[in-house]
Amino acid sequence: SVTDLYSEAKQASDYRAALDSLGIRVAFPTPKLAPAKCPVPTINVANNKRPRLAILLPDLFIGSGGHRKALTFCREYVLQGGRVEVLFMSSKSTSELVDMTKEYYFRDFDLVRPYDSFPPDADIVVATSWDTAYVVKDWDISARKFYFIQDFEPLFSPMSTNYALAYNSYRLGLEPIAFGDWNARKLKREFGIDVEAIAFPVDREVYFPRGITRSANTLLFYARPSQPRRLFELGQQALLRLRPYLRNWRILYFGEDNYGTEIQGFEYCGKKTDLGELAELYSNATLGIAFSSTNPSLVPFEILSCGLPVIDVDLGIRSSDFSGCN
Repeated sequence: SVTDLYSEAKQASDYRAALDSLGIRVAFPTPKLAPAKCPVPTINVANNKRPRLAILLPDLFIGSGGHRKALTFCREYVLQGGRVEVLFMSSKSTSELVDMTKEYYFRDFDLVRPYDSFPPDADIVVATSWDTAYVVKDWDISARKFYFIQDFEPLFSPMSTNYALAYNSYRLGLEPIAFGDWNARKLKREFGIDVEAIAFPVDREVYFPRGITRSANTLLFYARPSQPRRLFELGQQALLRLRPYLRNWRILYFGEDNYGTEIQGFEYCGKKTDLGELAELYSNATLGIAFSSTNPSLVPFEILSCGLPVIDVDLGIRSSDFSGCN
């Protein structure tokens, strides 16, 4: 089951291997994590011997799954007593970034700022997108340089300058860590490089069947027209074709606040930033649809963890990340 494959206990060895690759080889406790929006005790790291970590992220916006995944790993490091400096490629002020990070993500970071051409003072630095990879590559510092690859990002663009730059970012010499086996295999096929892969985790304290009665004939569509890789138009066309056969079904769109022209008879839930509300939505529905064409998304794993069947799209490249999921 998805619980067996992607529980915290199952993923422990993968996280350990990733930490080992960062040179972190000390015994760790296994603390009970506080909910995302709850404050945690301040940790005194003045005499900490762990490597200092810095991460460079694209501009911050509310509801970004990519930011949440990267910041989750950073939060783990802080909870274990490490020091993390979080930098954003952003024109927002420091106070604005601090407030957004604390309100919508985690409250555990003391060092948050926009990147202003000054490299961080760190032992390990991590790029998180193709444009940040070029910046990290050019930093004239002695830190080890990693590249946390969440998607095969050339596929975010048509054949273009951005495609070429994203493709070339995997040749910059940064040490790669892939999120998921599909991504690692794609990089192996394209570049012949062996990549450390982190499997998809599921937060079982958030995503679990809520014990509420499921609504009869309710279909959830993770609809993201702003992200072409989510295949919004394809999903919508499929639902329009199916609608004559789904007369007694509710069709709910969620994921964004603005869908342009809304279709009569479909319901629009908007962007959900409260993870508990998302889990209740998944626990209440009958069927889910979630497409991601550049790497599996966390969304279908979270949907499955709430006991909801989910449909993904078959583009001819089977993902072993879903192996064994029922």
